[in-house]
Amino acid sequence: MRGAEFAGILRSAIDAAVRPQEWDGVCDRIVASSDFPAFFIFEYDSTNSQVPIMHLSRAIREGGMDLVDDLIGGRAPRAETELYGQLVDLPPYRHSFEHEVLGFGANDALPPNAIRDAVLNVTGARWRFGGRLNDFGPVIDIASGHLGGPTAELPADIRANVDVLFSVVGKSLETGRVIRRLVRSYQAMLDFFDTLDFGAAFCDAEGRIVVSNRQFGELAAERDGLTDVGGIAGATHPEDRPRMRGIIHGATRPAARPEDLIMSLRRRSQGVPFVARTLPLRDAQTGVDAPLALLLVFDVERRGILTSEGLSAFGILSPEELAICDMLVQGAGAAEISRSQDTTPGAAAARIDGITAKLACRNRLDLVRLAMMTSAPVRRDPG
Repeated sequence: MRGAEFAGILRSAIDAAVRPQEWDGVCDRIVASSDFPAFFIFEYDSTNSQVPIMHLSRAIREGGMDLVDDLIGGRAPRAETELYGQLVDLPPYRHSFEHEVLGFGANDALPPNAIRDAVLNVTGARWRFGGRLNDFGPVIDIASGHLGGPTAELPADIRANVDVLFSVVGKSLETGRVIRRLVRSYQAMLDFFDTLDFGAAFCDAEGRIVVSNRQFGELAAERDGLTDVGGIAGATHPEDRPRMRGIIHGATRPAARPEDLIMSLRRRSQGVPFVARTLPLRDAQTGVDAPLALLLVFDVERRGILTSEGLSAFGILSPEELAICDMLVQGAGAAEISRSQDTTPGAAAARIDGITAKLACRNRLDLVRLAMMTSAPVRRDPG
């Protein structure tokens, strides 16, 4: 365990922080480079006397998994769990042999421990050494190796490297736990992102998609107005593409005006156009070096995605006018509204003009934008 070989082991231990499935391979590399009969890296939950995570080299994987199951299931003998507990009183990142931890001499008989004897029998070793890899918390990170020589002493060319190895492995395990927590938090955010009943994607200034929700992917896959080509958000209609680039890029600029960040996306199916809007996200909000744009795409033909519920808070529309707003933001035209209101298309158009004037909106697109600002369309059933 020296030179480039040792450096390779350290690199693989660092990589395992983000690829925990590689830890068994790290144990195998340590065994191969040191002639240890076996090597273990595991967590010990001192509260429940269990080993929730165990990484181990090939000899134990092939001949001692029943013993490992006893450790994982909390069925280890008391002598074994007490040994792990005593590591708390020792300096972290330092190796010690079992008899040293227990306060015995190298040639003294150790207290009975059925799992120790069984494991040593599987690996053909005589001695166990190990150490604690963290310095706080109820979960104790432990590394342990077996030695088969005549004396309980590590070879000189390995001794110093073992403590360095313990330190790197310990930091990698700690980093891995942080990463797993972040992944769980990130996944929770994505799960909520997928409950939104409209397309949403975080994009950079060039339209490259950083992350998008399921609805965005579904709309883009239809290529009926919205596209995702090579990870870049775009429009199906050629004349809409420059405008799409413009509202995305505009949202990443400090002086962007709200009216420049919304557009209609024409659909190949000749249906009611999608409404696309971008929102600026600055460095302080995202924690990244470059500003991002949040692109929202509404399929207003899908009934119930946008409602006038938020518009009612202004207190200036009658219930009948709010009902018309509901139909407008969901894609209904004057003809459909006139039928529902049992009036003429001209009268319905005049009623629509009166509603938009009350809300200080210039057109239906402004009305949709106002509805987007005052309601949060979320799927009741994300499945």
